[in-house]
Amino acid sequence: MFSKRESSDSNAPTLPAAVILLVEDEASMREVIEAVLQEEGYSVVCTVNGADALDILRSGLRPCVIILDLMMPVMDGWQFRAAQLEDSELLKIPTVVYSAVGNINEAVQTLNVAGGFQKGDFTEMLRFVAQFCPAVF
Repeated sequence: MFSKRESSDSNAPTLPAAVILLVEDEASMREVIEAVLQEEGYSVVCTVNGADALDILRSGLRPCVIILDLMMPVMDGWQFRAAQLEDSELLKIPTVVYSAVGNINEAVQTLNVAGGFQKGDFTEMLRFVAQFCPAVF
C-alpha cells in the first residue's frame, strides 16, 4: 500500500506509509481514529475485535504499532493481549491500549504494554504513534 507524499523532488519514489493496526469495535470511534491517523500520513488497517486482529497478524501484517481498545465483543483487548504474548513474533509489536472506563495506567501495567490513553485523547495517541512509527512527512 502506498500513500501520496509531497516532495520537493517530483522524481522521488513514493514510499509506503507506516501501517498501524487499529482494533476497535465501535464504528464511529473507529472512523474518527482512522481519520486522525490518516491525516497524519499513516496507513491504518482496522479490525473490530481481537480475534480478527490476531487473524490479520498471523497472516503476516507487521504494523509499527497496535492501537487496542480494551472493551470489545468476541475477543476483548485483555484476551487479545494474552494471545499476543504467547506468540513469539507478535509479542514484539508495540501495543498501546485505550478505554473509556477504568484506570488506564493500571491496565498498562497489568498488560505490560507500551502505553495507554483515555478514549478520545488523540494528542496522547499520536504521541505514542510517533514513538513507534517512522515519520511519514
